[in-house]
Amino acid sequence: MHKFSTSEWRVAVVAIVLLLATLLGGCGKTPTDAELTGGSELNKLAAIQSTPSPTPSPSPTTTPAPGATLPFETFCVREAKVEWKRDAGDQRFEVEGLLLPAGLLISLRDSSVTVVFGDLSVTIAGSSFVRDDDNDGFKFKNQQAGITEIEFKDDGRYEIEGRGLSLGGMNLREPVLFALQIGSRRGEFKIPFDSRDRFKNPNPCPRPTASPSPSPTVSPSPEPTVSPSPSPTVSPSPEPTVSPSPSPTVSPSPEPTVSPSPSPTASPSPEPTASPSPSPTVSPSPELHLEGAIQALVIRGAYDGEVTVKGVKFIVTQNTRLQDEEGGSVALHAFVVGEEVDAWGTPAVQGVSQASKIRKD
Repeated sequence: MHKFSTSEWRVAVVAIVLLLATLLGGCGKTPTDAELTGGSELNKLAAIQSTPSPTPSPSPTTTPAPGATLPFETFCVREAKVEWKRDAGDQRFEVEGLLLPAGLLISLRDSSVTVVFGDLSVTIAGSSFVRDDDNDGFKFKNQQAGITEIEFKDDGRYEIEGRGLSLGGMNLREPVLFALQIGSRRGEFKIPFDSRDRFKNPNPCPRPTASPSPSPTVSPSPEPTVSPSPSPTVSPSPEPTVSPSPSPTVSPSPEPTVSPSPSPTASPSPEPTASPSPSPTVSPSPELHLEGAIQALVIRGAYDGEVTVKGVKFIVTQNTRLQDEEGGSVALHAFVVGEEVDAWGTPAVQGVSQASKIRKD
């Protein structure tokens, strides 16, 4: 057996140390740039995947300022007149027009009504209005000086009267501000009075137009779904068993069993669903209003007769309001031929109108 000398042992130990150094150096070597880059990209990907998506901020909700008002969809003045040449405390005005949407009057009792005419401003509680089914609307009446009468018709027409006023400081040569507010809805109109202290709008108030009814949308009926019939299952016939006896006994073959085919199931066709057509909005019928002297007068009773103004015969009935200059109720006997009056009624047909109101001017 060979025996190692001291020098050979030294060489072997050095070789082992170098081998171990090489192995240990490989485990603790410095990473290359490529390895650092790869690790960095992995770290970036992990960071992206672990970062939660930002939660979108909700859109800010705008709250209307308290006390703010919205305009009526339609607000106009048809006619107006003012009597300011009377003594102070006995002056008056009248305004007629149209406001839409008229449906605001449904909640009238829960609101307040403010009327502005020049420097005059009066607010009336909605609970002061009374439903007047004879005239299809709401009415307010006051026996004291100020706003003495307001009528709101269901079709959007309105009439406002003010009496017992002092309007001496009003300059009628400049347009007079008239405003009407119901709850949070408000309309304004500057009235240009003429030399007779009257105003008649040359442009008729717009009428609500009927919305065209959209064609009903009918969902198509789906095709009926028929389940496929399964193939009949036939049991195989067993082979005949032959006994070893001379005369072979053959077992009869059983009849094949056929599963009945289920009837095809058809899904019922749903009925077509039609969207209901909205009811069209019907424009209110226009009202005839004439001013002039009575040309002819027929009296058959206190509220039964005929009053002819500017060639139109107004038929007076129990439903006709007859008023004096102060707005008080009078009978037909109080009128005379040649007297100046204001007459309202239905549109004339062949020169005849059903009178709704006749008032001395």
